Amino acid sequence: MVALVIFMVLAPLSAVLNWGPAVATLFLIGVVILLLLVGQTSIFLLRLVAADRRGRRAPLASKSKTVGELEDEAQRAARDSEDGGVGESR
Repeated sequence: MVALVIFMVLAPLSAVLNWGPAVATLFLIGVVILLLLVGQTSIFLLRLVAADRRGRRAPLASKSKTVGELEDEAQRAARDSEDGGVGESR
């Protein structure tokens, strides 16, 4: 994001300060590419946060347990064995 901000400042400055059309074009292309990368990355991270807040859910048509459900059970069993079977139930 820092590179995007720098490119967004330098792109118009390069045109105003007459750095040449090649330099201005490179800055504009850089802005477009960085906008794409930053936008896609932010969407990806927002989806990760939203999925984490939703919690794990089983697929609707699945009869078998998912890997996440198996991991949760293994963690619960390990925690219960450490507590001596007196762990709190959820």
